[in-house]
Amino acid sequence: MNKLPVARTVLDAYGFTFAQLGTIIGLIWFPTVVSTLLNFLPQLASYGGASAAAMGTDQIEILAIMLLKLLLSAIVYVAVARQALGLRQGPAVFHFALGQPEFRVYGALLVLYFLMGVLLIAPAEAQRFGGPASIVASYFVLPILALVIFLLVRVGWLIVPAIVIENKVDFRHVWEITRGNFWRLFAVGAAVTVPLMMIFCTAAVALMEKDLQAIMLPVEPTDQKALEQQVVAIQNIIQQHTPELLFVTLFLTPFALGLSIAASASAYRTLSGSTNSSRAVTA
Repeated sequence: MNKLPVARTVLDAYGFTFAQLGTIIGLIWFPTVVSTLLNFLPQLASYGGASAAAMGTDQIEILAIMLLKLLLSAIVYVAVARQALGLRQGPAVFHFALGQPEFRVYGALLVLYFLMGVLLIAPAEAQRFGGPASIVASYFVLPILALVIFLLVRVGWLIVPAIVIENKVDFRHVWEITRGNFWRLFAVGAAVTVPLMMIFCTAAVALMEKDLQAIMLPVEPTDQKALEQQVVAIQNIIQQHTPELLFVTLFLTPFALGLSIAASASAYRTLSGSTNSSRAVTA
């Protein structure tokens, strides 16, 4: 059982991302822009007003958009993974591919997200009904959340490079090679995601600070109505600043994808002993 070298894996991820940032942008910009524009479709549809009869159609539309965005994500993941693994070389200006690797990654992501959704929604639904079921469900919220994080780290973190190299979806193999490396993988994940999350949160607070200060008045914890009004006001502010927040997200996306995919590619090569790629991730 191989042990993942945390520092080297993190350095691989940052080295790849900053050395090939231009290539990453070329590989991802078109699917990413399309995915971003899809976020506005439900809002545009709602401008004309929504009747009760149209609510079901709206929900179907939202689901269809989510599935399409996930497919676009699969296209991006495969492209960056191939670059990080050395299966693709050279710069890129435009990329859009939809073949077996993309559909394999898409199917794997659907399975993972469906499983995570079931695990997370089940206790929330039980709490909504109240009674004994709600009390029991409240004790399972944290354990289920811990289970979701565990599964994402053990399986979800390496599934993309595994599919790209092996040309198949094999959750069992990923589960086996990550055995004994949960905390190492978790540390790598934190090292490549937390800095970007902090940058995004700092930018978001800077954009919304004045508006938030205007509504953040002292509220008694027992004043449920005032609390609900404050939450609605915060949601409205976030909605008003959605274009700016999306711009920040677009700016950070190449870094986020480069770091996460390169880290997972480097980790997969180490844990599986794979030699299928033509160069090291840090090249």
